[in-house]
Amino acid sequence: MTSKPTTAHATVDDATAEELVEQLWRAQRPTPTIPAWLPVALALLPYVLISATIINGLIGVFAILTPLLAAASMTGLADGLYTAYSYICPQRPDHTFFLAGHPMAFEQRDLSMHLGFGVAGLMYLRVGFLKRPLPTIWLVAGLLPMLVDVFISTIGLLPSTGLSRTWTGALASFVVVWWTFPRFVTMLGNVQLHVERVRERVADAQPRES
Repeated sequence: MTSKPTTAHATVDDATAEELVEQLWRAQRPTPTIPAWLPVALALLPYVLISATIINGLIGVFAILTPLLAAASMTGLADGLYTAYSYICPQRPDHTFFLAGHPMAFEQRDLSMHLGFGVAGLMYLRVGFLKRPLPTIWLVAGLLPMLVDVFISTIGLLPSTGLSRTWTGALASFVVVWWTFPRFVTMLGNVQLHVERVRERVADAQPRES
């Protein structure tokens, strides 16, 4: 007569079977890894938007300060700023505002775009509706006036004016910020969630204490 296994023996066999299944599963499942640079990148990414806002705003502010420095006989500093800005702007006098008898370091459109970016970036921190992503069709609509103004001026159909260069540049920066910033925040949240899931998988893949 065949004896039936006792409850204790069945429990041990079941535990052994579970361990074997787990070991097999771990051997076949690749263990996820987190690159060493990723935690550093995740720590820095939340500061990208405020950094872009501050940098663009300061670029615009220093362009305004440059003629004031020149008027104050601080020619060495003013000339250095004029030279630095010349690498990113043609500095045409007829496209530039003058202050205290000296031209600003930026042309009107460039100035309005950088200042507009800085102002829009600061508004994003406080104005609720800017946290809802701007539809792409409205991004195109906001960029179109600047593109048209540049195009018709370039082909000689209608020269741009200080007013047209200023408002179209500011509008372009505003819609770029409104379109980009909310999407960047959403993307950052998704990345952080994905990394957290990977960390959970890494922890789950570690050998369990017996």
